[in-house]
Amino acid sequence: PLNNLATVYSYQKKYREAEALYSTVLEISEKALGPAHIGTSSALNNLAYLYESEENYAEAEKFYNRAIEICEKDMKSNYPELKYSLNGLANIYRSQGKYEEAESYLEKMLAIAEKVTGPESVDLAETLNSLARLYRTQGRYSEAEAALKNAIDIGEKALGANNPSMKPYLGNLATVYFYQKRYDDAEPLLE
Repeated sequence: PLNNLATVYSYQKKYREAEALYSTVLEISEKALGPAHIGTSSALNNLAYLYESEENYAEAEKFYNRAIEICEKDMKSNYPELKYSLNGLANIYRSQGKYEEAESYLEKMLAIAEKVTGPESVDLAETLNSLARLYRTQGRYSEAEAALKNAIDIGEKALGANNPSMKPYLGNLATVYFYQKRYDDAEPLLE
């Protein structure tokens, strides 16, 4: 209940109230479960995301890194939390224009996703989509296109070509084409 209320406060941009509750949840988790328990990493991720939302990147980075330390001990069991933490760090670095750091975390996510969920998993496609967005931000359109075509291929095999979950990949590829003035390539992807 505390965590849920903190999330509501966060969505309402009542960051001080959310921070107080998330901090309480973290204290309870550390005492009840221990500082290295996966449940504690979830509390760390929640605080990290709150700080990220406030653009308090130094604090967010600190909490994401603590969560990663916990999750890396058993990547397979802790994969969802680890993915969340790595993605959070990548987002922080991308927001600050630290593209090399962002890319390194996304590549790490890619390697872990392939190892844990397999070479044709939706998680792998999602990570490729995130990497492609980073490439697009930097104007690295050919790399973005290649990553997205790979994500689309994986997504179609895992979900089916007409699944609504494919829209972000197709939309991102259309945006890459748009930036290159390849309008005839972009249009069918948006239909």
